[in-house]
Amino acid sequence: MRAQKTQGRVSRAAICLVALGLVGGCASNSKPLLPSNKLDLTNIRSYGKNLKHKGIVNKQLVGYLVGTGQYVLALKHNETLLKKDSNDAELHFLKGYALRELDRYEVAVKEFKTAAKLHRNYAEAWNALGVTYDRMRKPEEAEKAFLQALKITPTSPKYLNNLGFSYFSRGRYDKAVEAYKKGLASYPNNVQIHNNLGFAYGMLGRYEEALAEFKQAGRDEVAYNNQGFVYYMLGYNDQAKVMYAKALESNPKFTKARDNLRIMENEGNGAAAGP
Repeated sequence: MRAQKTQGRVSRAAICLVALGLVGGCASNSKPLLPSNKLDLTNIRSYGKNLKHKGIVNKQLVGYLVGTGQYVLALKHNETLLKKDSNDAELHFLKGYALRELDRYEVAVKEFKTAAKLHRNYAEAWNALGVTYDRMRKPEEAEKAFLQALKITPTSPKYLNNLGFSYFSRGRYDKAVEAYKKGLASYPNNVQIHNNLGFAYGMLGRYEEALAEFKQAGRDEVAYNNQGFVYYMLGYNDQAKVMYAKALESNPKFTKARDNLRIMENEGNGAAAGP
């Protein structure tokens, strides 16, 4: 019975760690990561907004619409542009991205594959494909896609972080550790990866190393709360409560740890703690 309960906790943790691994944390709302090669979307939002007001339809406008979450309108304009140039890899990427965010995963996969085929060094297309497969709960396919992205950009912390999650979600914690450490080698201050490495260490029973990574990622109260969640996932409720209490000692106003303690007491009602 305990093994089944623990496995259920680990499954719930993997769902939560999708956010940790891919968008920056369960309590974070990081902006989506869009393609970087050929199409620079980090500085085009104001330009795209001007194009929108002028009624001009081009790739920058589509990128602006995708970057601001206007996916349906982005798809409409994207289709117009693809009729003129069906071999534009970035347009296929943007179409795939919008489709994915609308939960249309199967067609998004086709668009990302098309983008990668049209542009042989399009690492971000492979990465986006991996993220899509992760959302589809297909970690083996996700792993293959992330590895393709890493063939093009071997030291990318983002791709290594995502690869680590694909391992973590299948319980291959040692491989996850390996991927996360490679990511930190090229980006030592990456909070996401430190946090995810902490969870991987925790699932391997390497608790001191886990806590050290959590502390690298943020404040002490957050580190203790995450350590508590590791113990909770493994079914060690007493140790989890100790860590949640330490989090509250560090910061009595840290409501997440207080909520987690309360949730554990009421777990029989179906609640589940979280980092």
